[in-house]
Amino acid sequence: MAGLFDDLSAGKYRQAARGLLGPAYDPLVGLLGVAPEFSVGADIRDYQDYTSEAARKALRGDFGQAGLDALWSAAALAGVALPGHASMADPRKLKKKAKPVITDPKKPPKGPPGPNDLGAWNWDKKKEKWFFKHEVKPQYKKPIEKIFGPQKDILKKIGAAWKDVQANPGPDLFDFKNMRPATAYAPDAIFPVPGRPKGFPDWMKEQQNPAKAKAVQDAIQRARAAHQKGDLFDDPSEWYFLGELHDRFKKELGGDEGDAQFRKLVEYIGATTAKSDPSANFRTGSYYHWLDRNNLPAPRGEATPSPYAGLASRSTHQPTAATVRQEGANVLDTNPKPAHFAQNLGGNLEVPTVDEVMSGPSLLDIRTGTGKPEGMPAKGTYGYWRDYFTSIPDPKGLPPARRQGEAWVGSQPDKQMAQYSKSALRIFQERIKVTARVLGVSDEEALSGFAKGKWPLLEVGAIAGAGAGLAAGSGLLSNPDPGAMPGA
Repeated sequence: MAGLFDDLSAGKYRQAARGLLGPAYDPLVGLLGVAPEFSVGADIRDYQDYTSEAARKALRGDFGQAGLDALWSAAALAGVALPGHASMADPRKLKKKAKPVITDPKKPPKGPPGPNDLGAWNWDKKKEKWFFKHEVKPQYKKPIEKIFGPQKDILKKIGAAWKDVQANPGPDLFDFKNMRPATAYAPDAIFPVPGRPKGFPDWMKEQQNPAKAKAVQDAIQRARAAHQKGDLFDDPSEWYFLGELHDRFKKELGGDEGDAQFRKLVEYIGATTAKSDPSANFRTGSYYHWLDRNNLPAPRGEATPSPYAGLASRSTHQPTAATVRQEGANVLDTNPKPAHFAQNLGGNLEVPTVDEVMSGPSLLDIRTGTGKPEGMPAKGTYGYWRDYFTSIPDPKGLPPARRQGEAWVGSQPDKQMAQYSKSALRIFQERIKVTARVLGVSDEEALSGFAKGKWPLLEVGAIAGAGAGLAAGSGLLSNPDPGAMPGA
């Protein structure tokens, strides 16, 4: 039996099947080998796959799916009498056949993967397959190079600039002891969510239990205690306070234009929040805002210039930014979260942003009907969870978005609470200072130029599409969650 499991762990499914069936193996393979799905090896492979999936899902608390996989595992092991039946019976296995992967290192695929793709096929020696290395098109690369220099040098420049900011930070650009919210958006406790009826459905009432409310309240109190002890950079309840940056936009551009451009900035930040930490998010949002203000083309389904590329560039950032450019972030028919995040940064603190952290097991613990962790509110349910969080009592009576910032910080591990408490205003300051060092101008000049639309901001993390934005610039090097931020 030990030999069987050795073969399984090594992926030697045919050897495992031969050891299990003995003399019956060859006749069965000869009879049924015409179809790989009906092979004995397929059932052995399914047994291993289903068993692993059951264990993995049980460990993460998804017991419903774990039990289902355990049943399929048993069926697969019994399936040697009718080879392949478990795999074929499982409706989750009934998928279209994938296109064959070209594995000849001398014969790359013909043409790019898409009609708009620019680049070349490269051979991955380790994975033994071809991958398409995308290149940034000139219309996207040249405007950035005109400001910051050649793309090949930009990452080194940013890294050196961040080291200089750490060693010689200089005076603060903003008064962090007296932060205040922006006033670009008026307080609006009934900010619309499409199709949101009054009250809560029965399934929602079942998930509204005292344990969830207590988890949120405990996290808020933990953040308040840490701030009172002086352990945090900023007051977590003031995470969204961008009043001074808003004022600077109005000073540089005039009242009406300053209001309009600041609103557009936070809308683009909302559009690019997916899979980004705060530093990467603000950097990328500033890029799409800069493109819009200067009437420059934005990539859509194409490679993004460095350092503005990331995990979700083409799949989420580009299409959502295109929506902002055409219609504004308040178009809520597909995803309410970016608009809520923009509202909070713009000064409307009466509605909280329900993000991945808020949805997670340490706070609201949002789950599907089968008990599976949801990760984010399912389509059509965002308004319910937003209103449920708002309904949780708070002895200080702070607005929901301020409590959300506290709950987010208070749910973090002890060693990370301080770094996560950096407010949005402080993160902007860090990005402005890095940009100033790369440009060779003063911090004040960098801030003024940013407000006037002369350049976007720079940041050291999530560069060149290399990862999820675990930025040294934001102090989040140990952050395991690429979406970890208030509103990510």
